[in-house]
Amino acid sequence: MRLLTYILCCALCAVAFPVHLVEAGPAQYRRPTDLARHLEKEQERLQREFDAEASDPVRGGDRSELWEERRRPLVAIAAERAAAFRAEDWKGDELYALGVILYFGELYDRAISVFRSVIDQNPAPERIGAARLQIAQALYELGRYDDSAKEAEVLKSARLGRYGLIAERAALHRALAFEYREQRRYEAALQQAMAGLNVVLGSASGRMAPPAVREARDIDGARLAALAIALLEAAGRKQEAENLGRRWRLNRAERDPQSEVVFDTEMAASRMTGAPPPGIAARRWFGGEAFDASKAGAGVVLIGFWAMWNSDSVRDLELWRTLGDKYGDRLQVVGVTRLFGRSDREEGMSSAAELERLEAFLREKRIAFPVAVAALDDISNDERFGVAALPMLILVDRSGNVRAVYRGRQSARDLERRLERLLAEG
Repeated sequence: MRLLTYILCCALCAVAFPVHLVEAGPAQYRRPTDLARHLEKEQERLQREFDAEASDPVRGGDRSELWEERRRPLVAIAAERAAAFRAEDWKGDELYALGVILYFGELYDRAISVFRSVIDQNPAPERIGAARLQIAQALYELGRYDDSAKEAEVLKSARLGRYGLIAERAALHRALAFEYREQRRYEAALQQAMAGLNVVLGSASGRMAPPAVREARDIDGARLAALAIALLEAAGRKQEAENLGRRWRLNRAERDPQSEVVFDTEMAASRMTGAPPPGIAARRWFGGEAFDASKAGAGVVLIGFWAMWNSDSVRDLELWRTLGDKYGDRLQVVGVTRLFGRSDREEGMSSAAELERLEAFLREKRIAFPVAVAALDDISNDERFGVAALPMLILVDRSGNVRAVYRGRQSARDLERRLERLLAEG
């Protein structure tokens, strides 16, 4: 029974919170499975609302808060309701459901304890595998990356069914691989990248696989393959890198064509990591002189790619401004965009009109850090930095080398944690 694992890990955006769940009394949930099913239904409903909202040209660009911020009340309810259940009172499906609720409520230590109790009850092999995966995920959320990796290693021999939890396993290995790369633990990063790639290549072939599995195979597989190849190249293991590249290209016709774009952009980003960032091409700079990485000083650099018509990247732009204000001279923020022939207000703009609107937009958003603007249709920055979608940001450490590349919206909490780690390095 997969109650919440995959759905609850999806990256969503702001939607209305279900009032009827807030008002529901504890008596309504007499068993953990009752609450878990209710949470799953609510999450599915939110997903449907999000999909409808995202496809609406008016509402889709007007979502003003992160899902992680909006889901706080739902997380709080899961944690509160879970407190009414004692683990020793349950077994089987009920005990497993309690672990899922605790995980959703971000009570990770308690969730780990419950899932270990599930394993101790010696259920079916598939349930043991699912519980171990939940433990590995919870350990990752706690920042216990090595312990998470050990649990993930055990999963290699776990029975999860033909398509069981493939997407989640691939996502966990990917998260660990990128975390280790950021810590400059390159061999550990390679091990996780290869483990994740073996999951998707060895278990997820065929057109009949569920959508989540196909996505894991195509998109996560592309990112994992690119990372592993780049790490092998950096280690001087050229032949292994070439062999892996050939292995990835097999069965290309079965994969989503978008996976090739993901692979190419991830290769660019992965090869860039550990080296100074490429130069930034710009038709014009706003907010200061042209950024030169070689003259950035001893601080950390945040390079963010964005566009004023992209609501997600505009919200990140404001986050970058806040972080720049907070850390002062210790953090250099640089924005990168280009002319698209459109703005946040209208389409079909001339370059002169777009530049004028962009200057006003930056003034309205109180953006004082340097912003590079490439010419219309100039995608040289996208190619050099591996930009596949907006927003994207790159962190450069105090030694002047790229340490991490992040795609999509970043929560303020996670980004600050990563910045603090880089700033603390000698």
